Amino acid sequence: MQERLEQDLQQGLQQGREEERRILALDFLREGIALEVIARAMGLSIAQIQQQATMPQNPRNA
Repeated sequence: MQERLEQDLQQGLQQGREEERRILALDFLREGIALEVIARAMGLSIAQIQQQATMPQNPRNA
C-alpha cells in the first residue's frame, strides 16, 4: 500500500513538473523569446510548444 502511494506521488510530481515546463514555455513565447531558444532551454520540442500554444486556454495556463 505504501509503495503504491509513493508511486502515485512520484507520478503526480512528474506530471506537475511537465505541466510547469509547458506553462513556462508559453510564457516565454508570449514574451517574444524565439521558439528554438525556448525548446532548447526547456527540453521540449518545437512541435510540443506549438501544440500547447494552439490548445484552448484553460485556467492553469491562462
